[in-house]
Amino acid sequence: MRAALRQHGPSRPASGRRGSEAFTLLEIVLVVLIIALAMGALIPFLGGGLENEALRKTAADFEKAARTARALAIGSGYPSEMRLEKEGFALRGYRPTTGEEESPERLDEAFAIKRPTTWQVRTWLRDRWRTPDAERWIFQPSGLVEPLTVRFTRADAYVEISFNPLTGEPERERYHFP
Repeated sequence: MRAALRQHGPSRPASGRRGSEAFTLLEIVLVVLIIALAMGALIPFLGGGLENEALRKTAADFEKAARTARALAIGSGYPSEMRLEKEGFALRGYRPTTGEEESPERLDEAFAIKRPTTWQVRTWLRDRWRTPDAERWIFQPSGLVEPLTVRFTRADAYVEISFNPLTGEPERERYHFP
């Protein structure tokens, strides 16, 4: 039986192709071209995503600073504040003492709002959007704070956050990413 198998010789591929099983140059170029076209189509989506991520990060920094300001005021017994400027905002307050220290340690932390992101604020007393200019947002040791709504804008996208007057926590968030 072995002799019968040897007589037929080596098997050939079903496609009738002889020689190497490698890809041709044309096949490789076609695959690379398809990948390049797919990546080119995705670039506009990725670019917008990075811009939106920068906008979200700025809003998240503001939320974190507001939560920290409230925690400092409640923990230390001293009012804390956020200074709202055209170019950014700053957190100022006192860290709670541990009992060994005679005076509380002051905390100052500034956050810049990088261009092209802009921002505006709105309060209950002044219900129109305006760019902040040397304004103070005070957090009382009781936890109370003036209600505030902030809007961070970049091109046609925005993130809007309203803060609760009793808790100082974000109460409502709105997003628009075209």
